Amino acid sequence: MAERRMGQLYKAGKKAKGGEQHHKKPTGNVTASVVATLAELGISKKESSEAQTLAAMPKAKVQEIAEGKTTVAKVRREKRHAEAKAAAAAQVRR
Repeated sequence: MAERRMGQLYKAGKKAKGGEQHHKKPTGNVTASVVATLAELGISKKESSEAQTLAAMPKAKVQEIAEGKTTVAKVRREKRHAEAKAAAAAQVRR
């Protein structure tokens, strides 16, 4: 899936850092190369988030989404449920 690949590339690449907009002169290292922002690339924050979510998923789950067997939302819900269950089990062991 192209979205998954976009998420993988985003994770591996350099990210644009927000500057302090109230300064008249640039702050930080002005000689550093400029990295395009999501907006400059025409990517919404939601699209970026979804791409990063897909990139973090196992291939089997991504394949199920591509085949229409499940949705990203369902996989996210399952993951949150499993994490909550694990956290509860860890609390009980203490």
